[in-house]
Amino acid sequence: MSQKNELFAPFQLGPISLRNRFIRAGANEGMVLHGAPTKALV
Repeated sequence: MSQKNELFAPFQLGPISLRNRFIRAGANEGMVLHGAPTKALV
């Protein structure tokens, strides 16, 4: 399988079954001002 196709393939991460390999860190973009973090976010 090519690397590109592997990104979209389902896989197991411990007990969790994921649909693909796109994982995003938890963040709250609602606490930014013009793309920069505010004191409330920090």
